[in-house]
Order: sequence, then structure tokens, then C-alpha cells
Amino acid sequence: LAFVFALILILSYSYLQTASEAAADEQIQRLIAANQELKMHQERLVQQQKAQEKKAQDEKEKLQKELEEKERQEKERQAMHKQAQQRRNARAQQQQQQQQQQQQQEQQQADDEGRKVWGQPNAVLAQQLGETRDEVARRISGLKSARKAKKVIIDVEDAEEKPEPPKAPRAEAEDEPAEKSMEKPVEKPVEKPAARPQRAVAEPQMAPQAPKEAKMLTPGKEFLGESAAKWEVWQKLVADDDRKQSLSSDWQNLPSFQIWIRTHAPGNEKLLAIFYESLRLFWKDFPEKTLVLTLDDDSPEDHQYGDYLTNMWPFPTVKYQPPPPRDVLTAPACGRTEGFDRMMHSVFFADEWTDADIVAVMDNDGMFVAPVTPRHLFSKDGKPIVIGKQILYTRGQTFKLGAPLGKR
Repeated sequence: LAFVFALILILSYSYLQTASEAAADEQIQRLIAANQELKMHQERLVQQQKAQEKKAQDEKEKLQKELEEKERQEKERQAMHKQAQQRRNARAQQQQQQQQQQQQQEQQQADDEGRKVWGQPNAVLAQQLGETRDEVARRISGLKSARKAKKVIIDVEDAEEKPEPPKAPRAEAEDEPAEKSMEKPVEKPVEKPAARPQRAVAEPQMAPQAPKEAKMLTPGKEFLGESAAKWEVWQKLVADDDRKQSLSSDWQNLPSFQIWIRTHAPGNEKLLAIFYESLRLFWKDFPEKTLVLTLDDDSPEDHQYGDYLTNMWPFPTVKYQPPPPRDVLTAPACGRTEGFDRMMHSVFFADEWTDADIVAVMDNDGMFVAPVTPRHLFSKDGKPIVIGKQILYTRGQTFKLGAPLGKR
């Protein structure tokens, strides 16, 4: 029995020792695996850190290149702007010189005309008559010709003293009449310098002194010019039209829009006869405040015109724009008039005159030629439909798609 008991103890001890050694080996294996995993994690961290440092370096280099490229572009832009400014200044100086030369030529022509008519330049006549040089030039231009002016002088003062020369001697001696006609106007103003021009120009100036425009202007509506009567008829025509507050239900689910027109008081006839009449014909339920008109803020006539338009159909919103700074439009930019350049300059700021989602830019002579419905202006998904073509205009030639017409 003792032997069996001892054998059991020995076997138990051996089993426990074997189990303990297996557990120790397993623990050692786990520690080794954990250590390896820790090393792999450290390696991944190092790799991530290196990747981040490389990415930061690449971004820094990219940013540096972008800054250098922007600086280069800015220098090029400044250089181009400087060159363009120099060209504009040169053109402006050239135009100014041309204008001065043209004025000098016109003054010289006027003085020559004055010498032919009165025997002395307009400057001398201006001093004698107490008028400006331009007024004297206008007096002379009102006469049909220098020959008629000489005839007026002869009829007024010398009809009894000098009868008309016969036609036959002119053919025989062609130089004598020319010499006499050049001498007599020089001698007469010396004898009566002030009386001659006054009596000579009085008769011919009687007809054009009352211009037709002054007779046709309506009191209180001079800013409408000759079209005041048309506007009065229009005002009576639209007096009974309903004042729509909003568009019909067909337009409700579409983006908001307004029509914007840059115009001025002298263009009132185009706005009425072309735009307003076609708008009423093809879009009679046009709601108020859907049309925005921008006028010149520095023009008193435009302010009167704007107050007049706001009180009649289509009841537009009228706003005013001051003139641009002098250094913006230093010379004709579009090859036409200063007013046209100012209108084109206003188009760049069309979105400042309305809060609508879409701004429809039109001219005061734009015409509607068909009924206006939502499907004509917007697609099914509510996007605006824009149809246009590129045509560039220059002085003397019309260019289409960048090439002269007839040369493509």
C-alpha cells in the first residue's frame, strides 16, 4: 500500500511539473508574440511618421511652387497692365492731339470762311460783335454759301451803287472778277466794321432761329423730347391694365428672375415703341417690379424720366448709377460713343441691381416676337434656356467668331 501511495505521489508530482513547464512555455510564447507585435507596431508608427513628413514636405514644396507661380503671374499681369495703360495713354494723347488739330483746322476753315464772307477772320468779328468765336462761325455756317453772303451785303448796302456786271466780260477777263471779289470784302469792313456783319447776317438767320424741337416739346415733359405725345397715348392705353403682383401659377416652381435694362432719357422712344409695346402684346400679365431700369444718376432728365416710368405699366423698379471713375473709361473702349462705353461698363454690375436668382439683360430696343411661357425660358428641371451667338463689332468691319465676314 505504501508503495502504491508513493507511486501515486511521484506520478502526481511529475504531472504537475509537466503542466507547470507547459504553462511556462506558453507564457513565454505569448511574451515573445507580444514583443514581436510591439516591434511591428513601432515600425508602422515610424513608417507613418515618415509618410506624414514626406507629405508635409511635398505640400510645402507644392505651396512654394504655387506662390512662385502666383508671383510670376502677378508680375506678368502688372507688366501687361502697365503696357495696356501706356497704350491707352498714348491713344488718348494721340486722340487729344487729333482733336486739337481738328479744332485748329475747323477754326482755320471758319476764319477762311469769315475772310471770304467779311474780309476778316471770325476772331475779329467776334470782338466787333461782342460774341464768341463759335457764335460767329454758326452765323456764317447758317448762310448757304459765301457767294450768297456777298450778295446779301450788296443787296443791303451797295445795290444802288454797284449794279450786277454783265456775263460777257466774265468770259473775256476771268482774273478781274476774282480780284475785285477778293478786294471789296477787305475794304468794306474797314469802313464799317461793326455794321456790316450785323446787317448782313440778320436776314439769313431769321429762319433757323426758332428750332422745331422747341415747338414740339411738351411743358413739364421736356425730358421725353418729341416722344411726349406718344407717351401720353401709351399712358391712356395702359391705364386700365391690371397691376399684377406676381407671376401666374405656372411660374411658381421656377427660379426667380428679373429683366434688367440699362437706358437713359434720350432713349425713351426705343423703350416705348419697341420694348414696351412688344412686351404688352406678348406678355400682358407681366407683373410689377419684374423689370429693373438703371438710369444715369448724374442726369436730372433721367431722374424725371425715372419718376415718370414708375407710375405706369409695367411699373418697373428704377435705380440710378453714378458715372464710373475717370480712370476706368479713359478712352473709347468699344469703338463707339462714351455713352455706349458707360452702358457696357454697367453690364458688369447687373447683379447689383436685383436680388433675383436670374438676371435677364436686355436692351431698350429689345423686342418680343412670340408669347412668353415658362417652357420658352426654362427647361423641365428649372434651368434657364440661353440661346446666343458671338458677333464682335469693330469700326468699319463686322467680325464673326473672331474672323472678318467673307474671309472664313
